Amino acid sequence: MNWNQLLSSRRLGYPEARGAAPHDSRNQFEQDYSRVVFSSAVRRLQDKAQVFPLESTGYVRTRLSHSMEVSSLARSLGTTVERELMRRGLLEMRHVGSMGAILATAGLIHDLGNPPFGHYGEEVIQRYYTDRFRLDGLGLAQAQQEDLRRFDGNAQALRYISKVHYMYDKGGQVFGYDLTCATMSTIIKYPRASLEVDPSRGLSFKKIGYFQSEAHTFAAIREACGTGEARHPLVFLLEAADDIAYMAADVEDGVKKEAVSLSLILDYLRDHLRSAEGVALLAKVERQRARINRDYPRRDELTVQWLRIFAQQLLMEAAATSFLDHHDAILAGEHEGDLLLDGVAGELMAALKALGREHIYTHRSAVTKELAGGRALEGLLASFTDAVLDQEGGFRSRGLYAMMSANFRFIAEHFPSDPGSVYDRLLLVTDFVSGMTDSYAIEVYQRLSGIRM
Repeated sequence: MNWNQLLSSRRLGYPEARGAAPHDSRNQFEQDYSRVVFSSAVRRLQDKAQVFPLESTGYVRTRLSHSMEVSSLARSLGTTVERELMRRGLLEMRHVGSMGAILATAGLIHDLGNPPFGHYGEEVIQRYYTDRFRLDGLGLAQAQQEDLRRFDGNAQALRYISKVHYMYDKGGQVFGYDLTCATMSTIIKYPRASLEVDPSRGLSFKKIGYFQSEAHTFAAIREACGTGEARHPLVFLLEAADDIAYMAADVEDGVKKEAVSLSLILDYLRDHLRSAEGVALLAKVERQRARINRDYPRRDELTVQWLRIFAQQLLMEAAATSFLDHHDAILAGEHEGDLLLDGVAGELMAALKALGREHIYTHRSAVTKELAGGRALEGLLASFTDAVLDQEGGFRSRGLYAMMSANFRFIAEHFPSDPGSVYDRLLLVTDFVSGMTDSYAIEVYQRLSGIRM
């Protein structure tokens, strides 16, 4: 792989460069950001949970605020790495400003495909179609069945940005936002089809990265960027930014929700951070806490904010250094590891992940609402799947079909991947259900169940 091709500004809808306004000095990747930041799909992330669903206050992060934070961190990582690669003569000066802009957009859109109630929502969809196909494969090819059994927000995000978000069509095709190939390639964390998933082969084989419906789109992106069978190198930086954003921030939100106390966090980290750098990090937090007025009513919350800041500073430096250290192997497609596995960064990430798993993600305030939301998603999937499979077109089925997004129906009816197929009808259901916000999913389920009129 080489950076000149990896930073491809080609768009699949309009491969030729289109002239900008006379005073528009943005590069193509900065234009990508403007295309998505004003869209309804990004706004809907405000009502999708990061950890704690259906929160009426603005105290904890939503999927939107998380995505904004990832975008900021990713941009910073891209700028840092780009500057150093240019200093080393490994990146041409004409690409200045490209990496940061690509990663800012990728950070903002990386979770667009997540269904309501986050990763638990993904599990609900996977389980529903696994159980459904156990009874009847509905005539779907094995790869099509596996797409739904392994449904993942990453693959759905690619589908959304490249197809489902309708802006225009050309030559019988739709292109979604028609983002640059470099930006789209950067959100494909797992460049694998559903039948290729095999975690034992490495990180990039962990999950599905695209559905069969987007196989041609994926192939075109891969060809434009020259990634072959490997991840786009910027994926490593995006993934690091995502991990850095949520690991520390989820702990901060846990304190705000009283799922975990500051004293428990500090004791836990003291037990798990044994390196000199880890001990120094905790000492720095303690010094900062001593500077906070003892009468300040939210002293613990402010302390954990400083912990997040210091932790993220450490992890950002580690991620950039690790990327540069592994640069040649990454470009050769030979590096499958995480950027934050080694040294104090690995120690800190492991501690934060374990802390979240043991004390935050299993907290009653998160789990209770997730379980209720999961029941709602199961009901919605059953109702809308039955509707699209109803060959008789009864009153209930026609009504349910009419309830689905007109935009999604338009895509399914006019631009199917396999015209007339059950596969496309089921994708219409997953498009609609995964595109719902948490509160809208609950509302629709209650209305269909007669709980709310």
